Amino acid sequence: MTDNKKITEAQLHAYIDHELCDTEQTEVLKSINDDPELLKTVNEIKYDMDMLSMAYRNLPVDKSIKNSARTRKSFSKNYAAIAASIILSIGMLSGWFIASESEKNITPIFTVVDDFDPVNLNIKKILVHINTMDKYEVSNALNKIETILATSEEAHTDIRLELVASIKGLALLRQGSPYAEKITSLSNRYDNVKFLACGVAMEATRIKEDGEVILLPEAKKIPAAIDEILEKLEEGWTYARL
Repeated sequence: MTDNKKITEAQLHAYIDHELCDTEQTEVLKSINDDPELLKTVNEIKYDMDMLSMAYRNLPVDKSIKNSARTRKSFSKNYAAIAASIILSIGMLSGWFIASESEKNITPIFTVVDDFDPVNLNIKKILVHINTMDKYEVSNALNKIETILATSEEAHTDIRLELVASIKGLALLRQGSPYAEKITSLSNRYDNVKFLACGVAMEATRIKEDGEVILLPEAKKIPAAIDEILEKLEEGWTYARL
């Protein structure tokens, strides 16, 4: 781990949370001290974590995922583990990966796929999670969504699709988004697609920017992205992420 290039964002999160062994903590600390860019990244992660923490505290109690009746009932024992598995998979994988619940265990099973074809796989409910504003990845996601919707329409299959934007991906659904025309086009053409913005990410952004976050007309605010993901998994939706 002495090579800075080998230190991933997931490892930096583990370092910040003191989840590494003593030797690894020391090695990461040395790398941070030797690399100004790595130090900047750590500070940005800490800042974003503080903003999210403040956002959660500012949410109305009845909308907080910590206090939701569904969470207490269905995920009281393994909520943190499920959330962590989703977040870690997002940080460690690239390309399309798919997750769906097992028969008797809500913990998602992640599978990396080269070409996700829900029509041929007979998948009817899809949730696409965007947590990036990388031009290639976002364009790829929107094009893939359009292909799925068009293929479903041609095949006369009943597919429901939701796009959830959180944290770094929130800008996708904000006023002034470079993808506003594409989202408007998809929304106008297909009535089986929804665009959802994470309320926690919106609150964190409001605190960070000291100003209200205005969404595109096609976007709807939801309390929390992770809550939506877990709820949809429980309902049998397939979770997809670039």
